[in-house]
Amino acid sequence: MIAGRPFSIEVADEDHEREQGLMHRKSMPADHGMIFVWDFEELRGFWMANTQIPLDLIYLDAQGRVISIHRLRPYDRTSVRSPRPARYALELNAGIAAQLNLKLGDTISLPESLR
Repeated sequence: MIAGRPFSIEVADEDHEREQGLMHRKSMPADHGMIFVWDFEELRGFWMANTQIPLDLIYLDAQGRVISIHRLRPYDRTSVRSPRPARYALELNAGIAAQLNLKLGDTISLPESLR
């Protein structure tokens, strides 16, 4: 659940999964997304090489607090950096973060298996 709405979230917690991400997909259902998980907080950067779907990128700290929200454009190779160390990055279809009214400082409840 994100902001009270159910989502099916793929987990990318290994290098090869994080490297692949959502590349080469033509679409993603509105109630789906992908969370990228690392073992520690660090400054992170994402780009959209080979990614066809416009996305919202939500960086989270180790407690699951939203530290930044970005709109990403398909095929844009510009690196979008976290403003401070992040442990998680959540990708949703573009516009979903606004629909959910997500704001900086909100907490997204993460399952224990991701912590």
